[in-house]
Amino acid sequence: MTNKDHCPNAVTYTTVINGYCKIGDLGTAHKLLDEMRECGVVPNSLTYSVLIRLVFRRRDVEYGRELMRKLWERMKDENDPSLNTAAFANLIDSLCREGFFNEVFRIAEETPQGISVNEELVYRHMIDALCRAGRNHGPEWLPREVGPLSST
Repeated sequence: MTNKDHCPNAVTYTTVINGYCKIGDLGTAHKLLDEMRECGVVPNSLTYSVLIRLVFRRRDVEYGRELMRKLWERMKDENDPSLNTAAFANLIDSLCREGFFNEVFRIAEETPQGISVNEELVYRHMIDALCRAGRNHGPEWLPREVGPLSST
């Protein structure tokens, strides 16, 4: 890209990293993450969440947790709340899709995202993701003050 006078940014890198993650090429995704940093482009919270999806798909729980710690740290510094919301939703969907429900419940208990994501959106998305994954009894474990999902 830079050879053709295109200046890649976090969105560009994240999109390409996501493509490599979708085809299961974690090595190239990591090379792009390193290149991103070398070029002075800061990975955003969504960048980490797309990497986490592939890591959990590969069942590398320890590395997935390490990346989640980086995600939570990045969320604290993120200026765009919509990026944090998208990253959180992507993370929860990925964990549920891959069957890591205990990780979702741990996140619900510990709230490592803090105030980086709207609390109501956090629980509503968890409930939705758990139900879509066939864990209809899972939402019973989440806090009661969330209330019913709206139809909007």
